[in-house]
Amino acid sequence: MLHSDTIKAIAPALLAAQREISVALKDGKNPHFNHNYATLEAVIEAVKDPLNANGISFLQAIGSGDGGPHVETMLLHESGEFVATITPVYCTKPDNPQAFGSGVTYSKRYALQALCGLPSEDDDANGATGDDDKKPGKPTPKAQPKEAVDLAKLKSDAGMAWLRRFKGPADALRSLRQTKEVTIEVEAFINEMFDAGVVG
Repeated sequence: MLHSDTIKAIAPALLAAQREISVALKDGKNPHFNHNYATLEAVIEAVKDPLNANGISFLQAIGSGDGGPHVETMLLHESGEFVATITPVYCTKPDNPQAFGSGVTYSKRYALQALCGLPSEDDDANGATGDDDKKPGKPTPKAQPKEAVDLAKLKSDAGMAWLRRFKGPADALRSLRQTKEVTIEVEAFINEMFDAGVVG
Protein backbone atom coordinates (compact mmCIF):
# COMPACT_ATOMS: atom_id res chain seq x y z
CA MET A 1 0.00 0.00 0.00
CA LEU A 2 1.21 3.49 -0.87
CA HIS A 3 0.82 6.40 1.54
CA SER A 4 2.05 9.90 2.26
CA ASP A 5 5.05 10.53 4.51
CA THR A 6 2.70 10.99 7.45
CA ILE A 7 -0.80 9.66 8.04
CA LYS A 8 -1.53 11.32 11.40
CA ALA A 9 -4.52 13.23 10.02
CA ILE A 10 -5.98 10.69 7.61
CA ALA A 11 -5.78 7.76 10.05
CA PRO A 12 -8.38 9.05 12.55
CA ALA A 13 -10.48 10.47 9.71
CA LEU A 14 -10.56 7.09 7.97
CA LEU A 15 -11.42 5.39 11.25
CA ALA A 16 -14.36 7.75 11.72
CA ALA A 17 -15.50 7.17 8.13
CA GLN A 18 -15.36 3.38 8.48
CA ARG A 19 -17.56 3.61 11.58
CA GLU A 20 -20.22 5.20 9.35
CA ILE A 21 -19.79 2.88 6.35
CA SER A 22 -22.30 0.03 6.44
CA VAL A 23 -22.57 -2.31 3.46
CA ALA A 24 -22.81 -2.22 -0.32
CA LEU A 25 -25.91 -3.97 -1.59
CA LYS A 26 -25.27 -6.67 -4.17
CA ASP A 27 -27.41 -5.02 -6.83
CA GLY A 28 -25.79 -6.62 -9.87
CA LYS A 29 -26.44 -10.07 -11.34
CA ASN A 30 -23.78 -12.22 -13.01
CA PRO A 31 -25.70 -14.46 -15.47
CA HIS A 32 -22.71 -16.72 -16.10
CA PHE A 33 -22.17 -17.74 -12.46
CA ASN A 34 -25.73 -17.03 -11.27
CA HIS A 35 -24.74 -14.90 -8.30
CA ASN A 36 -25.19 -11.32 -7.17
CA TYR A 37 -22.47 -8.75 -6.67
CA ALA A 38 -22.12 -5.12 -5.58
CA THR A 39 -21.73 -2.87 -8.61
CA LEU A 40 -19.23 0.00 -8.68
CA GLU A 41 -22.16 2.40 -8.28
CA ALA A 42 -23.31 0.57 -5.13
CA VAL A 43 -19.80 0.65 -3.65
CA ILE A 44 -19.46 4.40 -4.35
CA GLU A 45 -22.87 5.05 -2.83
CA ALA A 46 -21.85 3.19 0.32
CA VAL A 47 -18.52 4.95 0.88
CA LYS A 48 -18.70 8.44 -0.64
CA ASP A 49 -20.77 10.29 1.96
CA PRO A 50 -18.97 8.80 5.02
CA LEU A 51 -15.59 9.56 3.45
CA ASN A 52 -16.52 13.10 2.41
CA ALA A 53 -18.08 13.86 5.80
CA ASN A 54 -14.69 13.13 7.36
CA GLY A 55 -12.63 15.18 4.94
CA ILE A 56 -11.66 12.35 2.60
CA SER A 57 -12.18 12.18 -1.16
CA PHE A 58 -11.34 9.25 -3.39
CA LEU A 59 -9.64 9.27 -6.78
CA GLN A 60 -9.35 6.43 -9.30
CA ALA A 61 -7.13 6.76 -12.36
CA ILE A 62 -6.02 4.34 -15.06
CA GLY A 63 -2.30 3.94 -15.67
CA SER A 64 0.12 1.50 -17.30
CA GLY A 65 3.56 0.18 -16.61
CA ASP A 66 5.71 -2.91 -16.88
CA GLY A 67 2.92 -4.95 -15.32
CA GLY A 68 0.36 -3.71 -17.85
CA PRO A 69 -2.69 -1.49 -17.30
CA HIS A 70 -3.77 -0.81 -13.74
CA VAL A 71 -6.11 1.28 -11.63
CA GLU A 72 -4.65 3.49 -8.91
CA THR A 73 -7.11 4.15 -6.11
CA MET A 74 -6.33 6.94 -3.65
CA LEU A 75 -8.04 8.12 -0.48
CA LEU A 76 -7.03 11.79 -0.21
CA HIS A 77 -7.47 13.68 3.05
CA GLU A 78 -8.05 17.44 3.16
CA SER A 79 -4.70 17.73 4.96
CA GLY A 80 -2.94 16.44 1.85
CA GLU A 81 -2.19 13.05 3.35
CA PHE A 82 -3.23 9.96 1.38
CA VAL A 83 -3.28 6.19 1.21
CA ALA A 84 -3.40 4.45 -2.15
CA THR A 85 -3.25 1.08 -3.83
CA ILE A 86 -2.55 -0.16 -7.36
CA THR A 87 -4.76 -2.88 -8.83
CA PRO A 88 -4.00 -4.63 -12.14
CA VAL A 89 -6.67 -4.57 -14.84
CA TYR A 90 -7.44 -8.14 -15.89
CA CYS A 91 -8.81 -8.43 -19.41
CA THR A 92 -8.70 -11.41 -21.78
CA LYS A 93 -9.33 -9.13 -24.78
CA PRO A 94 -7.30 -5.94 -24.21
CA ASP A 95 -7.92 -4.78 -27.80
CA ASN A 96 -11.69 -4.86 -27.24
CA PRO A 97 -12.79 -1.51 -25.71
CA GLN A 98 -15.89 -3.02 -24.11
CA ALA A 99 -13.96 -5.90 -22.53
CA PHE A 100 -11.23 -3.53 -21.33
CA GLY A 101 -13.85 -1.18 -19.85
CA SER A 102 -15.37 -4.09 -17.94
CA GLY A 103 -11.92 -5.00 -16.61
CA VAL A 104 -11.35 -1.41 -15.46
CA THR A 105 -14.73 -1.31 -13.71
CA TYR A 106 -14.00 -4.63 -12.00
CA SER A 107 -10.65 -3.37 -10.71
CA LYS A 108 -12.11 -0.05 -9.56
CA ARG A 109 -14.89 -1.79 -7.68
CA TYR A 110 -12.71 -4.25 -5.80
CA ALA A 111 -9.92 -1.75 -5.11
CA LEU A 112 -12.28 0.83 -3.59
CA GLN A 113 -14.14 -1.81 -1.63
CA ALA A 114 -10.90 -3.27 -0.26
CA LEU A 115 -9.28 0.07 0.54
CA CYS A 116 -12.33 1.19 2.53
CA GLY A 117 -12.77 -2.17 4.26
CA LEU A 118 -16.28 -2.38 2.86
CA PRO A 119 -18.36 -5.51 3.41
CA SER A 120 -21.15 -6.39 0.99
CA GLU A 121 -24.65 -7.73 1.53
CA ASP A 122 -27.06 -9.66 -0.66
CA ASP A 123 -30.08 -7.70 -1.85
CA ASP A 124 -33.06 -10.06 -2.05
CA ALA A 125 -35.13 -7.39 -3.90
CA ASN A 126 -37.38 -6.76 -0.90
CA GLY A 127 -36.76 -3.03 -1.28
CA ALA A 128 -37.90 -3.09 -4.89
CA THR A 129 -40.99 -5.18 -4.25
CA GLY A 130 -42.06 -3.30 -1.12
CA ASP A 131 -41.45 -6.36 1.06
CA ASP A 132 -39.48 -5.19 4.05
CA ASP A 133 -38.74 -8.46 5.79
CA LYS A 134 -35.10 -7.55 6.38
CA LYS A 135 -35.66 -5.15 9.26
CA PRO A 136 -32.85 -4.19 11.68
CA GLY A 137 -32.61 -6.57 14.56
CA LYS A 138 -34.51 -9.35 12.82
CA PRO A 139 -32.39 -12.51 12.68
CA THR A 140 -31.51 -13.87 9.27
CA PRO A 141 -33.15 -17.26 8.65
CA LYS A 142 -30.65 -20.09 8.86
CA ALA A 143 -30.09 -22.30 5.85
CA GLN A 144 -31.82 -25.64 6.15
CA PRO A 145 -29.45 -28.59 6.63
CA LYS A 146 -29.04 -30.86 3.62
CA GLU A 147 -30.66 -34.27 3.59
CA ALA A 148 -28.16 -37.12 3.86
CA VAL A 149 -27.68 -39.47 0.92
CA ASP A 150 -29.63 -42.71 1.37
CA LEU A 151 -26.96 -45.40 1.03
CA ALA A 152 -29.56 -48.13 0.43
CA LYS A 153 -30.98 -46.20 -2.55
CA LEU A 154 -27.49 -45.59 -3.85
CA LYS A 155 -26.84 -49.35 -3.81
CA SER A 156 -30.04 -50.05 -5.76
CA ASP A 157 -30.07 -50.63 -9.51
CA ALA A 158 -31.20 -47.05 -10.10
CA GLY A 159 -28.47 -45.71 -7.82
CA MET A 160 -25.76 -47.76 -9.54
CA ALA A 161 -27.03 -46.63 -12.94
CA TRP A 162 -26.71 -43.04 -11.73
CA LEU A 163 -23.11 -43.67 -10.60
CA ARG A 164 -22.20 -45.03 -14.03
CA ARG A 165 -22.79 -41.58 -15.49
CA PHE A 166 -19.58 -40.32 -13.90
CA LYS A 167 -15.97 -40.88 -14.89
CA GLY A 168 -14.66 -41.01 -11.34
CA PRO A 169 -15.61 -40.78 -7.65
CA ALA A 170 -14.68 -37.10 -7.39
CA ASP A 171 -17.25 -36.15 -10.06
CA ALA A 172 -19.98 -38.24 -8.43
CA LEU A 173 -19.27 -36.85 -4.96
CA ARG A 174 -19.18 -33.29 -6.25
CA SER A 175 -22.59 -33.76 -7.85
CA LEU A 176 -24.08 -35.26 -4.70
CA ARG A 177 -22.75 -32.54 -2.43
CA GLN A 178 -24.58 -29.86 -4.40
CA THR A 179 -27.88 -30.99 -2.89
CA LYS A 180 -27.13 -33.71 -0.32
CA GLU A 181 -25.07 -34.35 2.78
CA VAL A 182 -22.47 -37.04 2.00
CA THR A 183 -21.56 -39.29 4.92
CA ILE A 184 -18.25 -41.10 5.35
CA GLU A 185 -20.01 -44.39 4.57
CA VAL A 186 -21.40 -43.07 1.29
CA GLU A 187 -18.04 -41.63 0.26
CA ALA A 188 -16.30 -44.93 1.07
CA PHE A 189 -18.88 -46.91 -0.92
CA ILE A 190 -18.55 -44.69 -3.99
CA ASN A 191 -14.74 -44.90 -3.89
CA GLU A 192 -14.95 -48.69 -3.52
CA MET A 193 -17.28 -49.05 -6.53
CA PHE A 194 -14.95 -47.04 -8.78
CA ASP A 195 -11.80 -48.73 -7.46
CA ALA A 196 -13.30 -52.16 -8.10
CA GLY A 197 -14.34 -51.16 -11.61
CA VAL A 198 -18.01 -51.78 -10.93
CA VAL A 199 -18.77 -48.29 -12.20
CA GLY A 200 -16.76 -45.69 -14.10
